[in-house]
Amino acid sequence: NQMKTALTALTVLLFAFAQFESAGAAGRTASFLLTGAGARPAGMGNAFVALADDATAAYWNPAGLSRMFQQQLSLYYLNQTNLSHQTFASYVYLFPELPRAAAAVSANYINLGKMEELDDAGQLTGANFYAQQAAVSLSYSRELRGNIFAGITAKVINEDFKDDKPLAFAGDAGLIYFPAESLSLGLAVQNIGSGISVSGTESRLPALLKAGAGFKFQDFAAAFDVDKYIDNTLKYHAGIERGIFRSFRVRAGYESGKETGKGAGLTAGLGFRDISGFTPAQMNEEQPPSPAINPVKNVLMDASRNRAEENRPHAITTPMEHALKTRFELDYAVEYDGDFGFRHKLSTSYGF
Repeated sequence: NQMKTALTALTVLLFAFAQFESAGAAGRTASFLLTGAGARPAGMGNAFVALADDATAAYWNPAGLSRMFQQQLSLYYLNQTNLSHQTFASYVYLFPELPRAAAAVSANYINLGKMEELDDAGQLTGANFYAQQAAVSLSYSRELRGNIFAGITAKVINEDFKDDKPLAFAGDAGLIYFPAESLSLGLAVQNIGSGISVSGTESRLPALLKAGAGFKFQDFAAAFDVDKYIDNTLKYHAGIERGIFRSFRVRAGYESGKETGKGAGLTAGLGFRDISGFTPAQMNEEQPPSPAINPVKNVLMDASRNRAEENRPHAITTPMEHALKTRFELDYAVEYDGDFGFRHKLSTSYGF
């Protein structure tokens, strides 16, 4: 049954994280894997593990990929305050022969900028070099049964620090469960994999366990996440999103762990979605009928139908909320990092 499937998958995820955590941490590297992806989640305090429903789900929770209803290409850019730059790109493909199944390829790249070279004694040599980090990932997601979605990701990680160019391999896995019509619960483990050696020092990847809850009704969404790292550090994320008219979104959120100044961790964002490709009549036709009893079960249980026939959200929504199926999206977010100033994030996506 659905509960047994969910509990089995949950146990596997928690066991994988516990095994990795029990190995301890001999230093931590590849911290760029924790920087996030997408201006929409950033505007909501990076609380997205239970709401993931766009191309950035490849980063936050691969289970969310199978909740999508169109192929999508997404690009994200972050200009850091220390002159480093991050770019994230993701492409999501929906399998036409498999109902609610999707795959994604994504790349996360950070240019750390110019760095000063040190000798073995830790003294400046006067020379400079450019450092960069990158991860390329392949994800797969599908509906397990009813209102349970699962996904996995395999990734190759590379760091380039002049003479050091180490490689590492890791994986992510996630679940999203709908216990009620507008409520979703998400769980994901990230960066479970091999160690990585930098300058002769073996370090572990920044593995973490993410758990969260999301609420979505018509044009309003709210989410709360908790992150647990292998060193037992906890971080909290909370955010809201509100639709204005049919094409605009405003967002606000908070992310803990930024204790470098008053107000650090506050986030805000704006979004625009082009739904001009869909007439109001088409959007109304694509809405599921309002079931009288157990709406989640009635909408979600029939997984055997062709995707074209079930091209609809997994929760009952209004035509305004059906902006999940869009031609073009543009999102902006700003994060306040206290003494380190503001971070501006921009992302865009195209659906087809």
